[in-house]
Amino acid sequence: MDRNLETDRFAKAKIEEPNPNLPLHLSLLKPNGGARTDNFCYMKVFEDPGKPLQLAEVAASGGTIVRKLHRIRNKELVKFVDQNFEGMKDIHVISEATIGVVADAESNLLNHSFLDLLGTIDEVKLAEQLILEQVLKTYSSLCFPVILMPTTICWDKINIPLHKVCRVLGTYGSNLLRMEMESGAWVKIEQGPSPGVWEWERVVNIFGPRKNVDKVKSLIQSVISDQPGELSAAEALKELLTQFKEPSCIELIDGIGKMKEDKKKKQKFESQTFLRVKKTEGECGKRKKDEFKEPSWSQTFGRIIPCREEREEGKDLEYSGVPEKGEEAEEGGGGGLDKEKEQRDVEEAFAAQEI
Repeated sequence: MDRNLETDRFAKAKIEEPNPNLPLHLSLLKPNGGARTDNFCYMKVFEDPGKPLQLAEVAASGGTIVRKLHRIRNKELVKFVDQNFEGMKDIHVISEATIGVVADAESNLLNHSFLDLLGTIDEVKLAEQLILEQVLKTYSSLCFPVILMPTTICWDKINIPLHKVCRVLGTYGSNLLRMEMESGAWVKIEQGPSPGVWEWERVVNIFGPRKNVDKVKSLIQSVISDQPGELSAAEALKELLTQFKEPSCIELIDGIGKMKEDKKKKQKFESQTFLRVKKTEGECGKRKKDEFKEPSWSQTFGRIIPCREEREEGKDLEYSGVPEKGEEAEEGGGGGLDKEKEQRDVEEAFAAQEI
């Protein structure tokens, strides 16, 4: 990627605001161990043991020490933290900046966190670039939201009808992402009903600088505004209930009867074979006219004449030989003979071989 384009993306993905009330320390850790508080709760701190002394030398030589605190959404934080903060550790090792992951009661409620960066100007800048690079690679090169926000931002809410939430989101969240990029604000839609809000409405939380919040509110209003031919809330609710209407008792019985009929047809088709069995007069009275039956070996291939050797060895049940001359199996089966006649034919064949 072009270096100028990459720098421009980093600039658009970050909103910087000076933190005049942020105390400047040489370390995010207390001298006796543990993280500093500053009204925050440090979840993790990455700092080299000799970093405070190094920063003190930089300050003594006239260098500048920088400390920046950024707000970030947790869904973006997990993209580079990795398991056991290994990803954050890699960024700390490469940039040599001190990095702290911070949270408080409000940020936990909003699913936000803070990144506390401490070091020289170059170290903090490199840490920011590495963080933005890891997050921005999960977005398109042309459409992405703001990743790093100032710690102090505005929080506003609006209510939208439930049937218009999909319009705000767009396909796979495309509309929401576009509005976040154009406005520079964050938008979060509550999945379920909120206390004090009508059941068929959803609360939209908006975060960012005041001008950015006002801009995204106007974008949302333009998206959900009524258009010619659009269903009203009552009509949309009626349409929704119609789509999920439960069948009546009669409709349910008719549906079950149709399912049973289709199942019988399917079973009858699967039970059919490609050979039709010829039936004797007695069998015709017992079986239905078009019923199919799997044919026996003799019905399919004709009667088998046993060999003399097999007869002498007493193999009465397992035969090997050739079909009788002049007798070939019919395609539809050559059965229909009773067992006594078949036994008599076999005995005659034995006698002919002995002669």
